[in-house]
Amino acid sequence: MKKIVILISIFTAQHVCAQSIYFNNRYDFFYENKDLGNSIALSDSGYLVACSVGNSAINYLKLGLLSLDKNGNILWTKLYGQSGYYYYPGYNSLFKLIDGNYIIGGQIVDSTDHGNSFLTKFAPNGDTIWFKQYQDSIYNNAVYQIKPAIDGGFLLIGTTNSYENNYNVLLQKTDSFGNLEWQKTYGVPVLTDEGWSIDICANGDYIIGGYRENSSNIFENYILRIDSLGVLKWDTLFGAYSISIVTTTSDNGFVVATDFLDSIYDAYSYSTLNIIKFDSIGHILWNKKYGGARFIFEAYTIIEIKDSGFVITGNTANIADTINNMHVMGFIARINSQGDSLWYRNYDIAQYVESQNYLTDIKQTTDGGFVACGYARPNLPDTGNQDIWVLKVDSNGCEVPWCMGTGINEPILEKGAIKVYPNPNNGNFNIDYHLTELGIRNYELRIYDVLGKRVYSTDLLGIDGTQNIDVSTLSNGVYFYQVTNNKETLRGKFIIEK
Repeated sequence: MKKIVILISIFTAQHVCAQSIYFNNRYDFFYENKDLGNSIALSDSGYLVACSVGNSAINYLKLGLLSLDKNGNILWTKLYGQSGYYYYPGYNSLFKLIDGNYIIGGQIVDSTDHGNSFLTKFAPNGDTIWFKQYQDSIYNNAVYQIKPAIDGGFLLIGTTNSYENNYNVLLQKTDSFGNLEWQKTYGVPVLTDEGWSIDICANGDYIIGGYRENSSNIFENYILRIDSLGVLKWDTLFGAYSISIVTTTSDNGFVVATDFLDSIYDAYSYSTLNIIKFDSIGHILWNKKYGGARFIFEAYTIIEIKDSGFVITGNTANIADTINNMHVMGFIARINSQGDSLWYRNYDIAQYVESQNYLTDIKQTTDGGFVACGYARPNLPDTGNQDIWVLKVDSNGCEVPWCMGTGINEPILEKGAIKVYPNPNNGNFNIDYHLTELGIRNYELRIYDVLGKRVYSTDLLGIDGTQNIDVSTLSNGVYFYQVTNNKETLRGKFIIEK
């Protein structure tokens, strides 16, 4: 019986690996220098990304759409909007509708820094069907997320300074044609309250997640439950120091992704990822924290997935990083329905010190994997502009096949390939290498810290093999490695977490 189970497991692993598609790409949208990838949706041909696309020299951020095939190749790009305005599509705010068209919404800011909300519906080829702007000449409104409503209309959640310049939660409801039906504000008039995310309960109620800045200037997680007509049922505050990102669950409860203030060291605050499960009336069922304390740990999107459980994406900075020396990475984490961690991985595409990589939205794909979007802000020696970033991984969060290790033989590495595992590690790891030529001298492994200081080096034996490396005396943090013989150089990074 055990042999049968093993054979089935091997077949399943090989089948999943064979069917998965992987890519990690930057996209320079019309060669502009200030691109932001905010939301992603599945399309019939692959993926559609909603972007802010801008050029700081001529003062605009337009709304952009980037269409990709399933392998990450560009199919088409389109720009919308007027120069002199700034268009910010919301996070997790691009949706394919039941009629096959798409909806996106967010905020428009004019040259006087006055903000209004917008919605636009467009066809699968990017042609505009309608565009609506919800203008308020008196108050400054911002929208951070939109969501299709049960009745075919749309919900827009954000904030407005409608009370003596203090910001309160703003909820707008439209019909299916984008006509505004009603709008409501929530919160304490004399404090700052903002709504950052919204989802719909099975009975038609709305759960809103955001924050309140109290009289001591401390951020508190703020949750509201609203009925379908906009009437407040209840609200609650919990925790501190963060924003609540919400998703409803199949059991009529909801889950909040946020970060938890873990510690303060040398005047800097360090946080962990915090996921909290609530029942339908706002009672906490479980409250779990993940990972070591980091200088940044921000969740942008959490979704419930069809295999049960949740996947979360956002960005983080390593525990050793500070505000003056910070490499920001995107992360994806997967947990089961009870909050137990299944896997957690960091990602980047601009890899050098002080380059920044942000993931803002994620969707589960038809092959069981995940596709995430965001943006990369390079710093020398990384080159290029601030670009849209799209990452496709498999169901285990792997960027390449077999990254988790399955207990069966892995495919032979291609020529010129190296692999470090496990990663992250405790300072003791293996490096597999399959290099192209021996040359005059041996290949050398060099390891550098985030300041560019070489902290370790050793020769590799031959051009094919596996070598164990022990740098367990190094501190926790991100390290960069080079494998070189002065004719060929390969680079990568790994993380030490003890």
